[in-house]
Amino acid sequence: MRIRKVSFIMALCLGVGCTRSQDSGDTDTDAVQLAPTRIYGTLVSHNETMGNEPCDRVLEAGADQEERYLANREATVAAADIVVAAEAAWDWQSDWLYLERVVEYDKGNVLESTDGKNLVQYLAEQPPNHIIVDPHSHEKAGYNYSDVAALLVGLGAPDTGIVGGFVANPPEEEDWTRFREGPIVALQSEYEFSGTVLWGAGSKRHSDDPLASGIWRPKDAEHFLEDDPSQSLLSIGSYNMGPETIVGVMTLLEKLRNGELEENRLYTVGIMVRQCNLDLAGQLDVIQGIVDDLAPEVETGDFVWATLPDIIEIWEQQYQSEPVILEYEK
Repeated sequence: MRIRKVSFIMALCLGVGCTRSQDSGDTDTDAVQLAPTRIYGTLVSHNETMGNEPCDRVLEAGADQEERYLANREATVAAADIVVAAEAAWDWQSDWLYLERVVEYDKGNVLESTDGKNLVQYLAEQPPNHIIVDPHSHEKAGYNYSDVAALLVGLGAPDTGIVGGFVANPPEEEDWTRFREGPIVALQSEYEFSGTVLWGAGSKRHSDDPLASGIWRPKDAEHFLEDDPSQSLLSIGSYNMGPETIVGVMTLLEKLRNGELEENRLYTVGIMVRQCNLDLAGQLDVIQGIVDDLAPEVETGDFVWATLPDIIEIWEQQYQSEPVILEYEK
């Protein structure tokens, strides 16, 4: 995994260029170089447990349960094909119920469309830098983040350490600071998950999500949008993440071209995809439209597709872990 990421970063630097830091008269030929300011983004999808209307349609019990799951599976594979063909990026984040359907139905002839692999393994083993599989958990029905991570690993995906969604607002209801205290043990096994990177800061019913672009180390529950260099738990901002819209990307690009962003800094954005809707008419065209619309921005080098783990690696190696917190103007 490490080799793959470093190779991607080297290719990126060769392709679009890195620049030497301008802040001193350092004449050391080995002085650290910082890349130009760019926007790094990924598609991010969630599937949910019961109580979410789109996923209820796909996952609820019934005589046609397998048929409904397989239709969504087929569309998910088609979406993956779009992402890989466009050399885009997708963090596929799953809660436990969809994974249970994978365990139940991904067998026999179903595997023919995914090279003999279950859906999770197939997605996780797509060409480098395009698709990553992360846990997403509402921690209900006896499943916590570690249980979901254990399901993913059991299905063939590596443990990424990504926490795919959490509560940050209001501070008294936050559930993210516990990841700073060490591994969390699963409820149904002895598996331990160590969350190292937060993504998808939210609030109850998404009424007051703390939206921002950049990467930082949240200070504490009351100061989530403040960087604390003494902390090791990272947060990647999603900015305005959709669903199925590139408004956040275009807003950041406009700021970049107007000189409103800091020099030699990495900014982030997520484009939310509702996975349980992918099998509905026209939804795959929406995904294709997103990657097509952003292709010219990729050509300029100002926008770069990268999965969340690769974004962290780029931030550490090309931007020397310089924090950025650009709050979204709601």
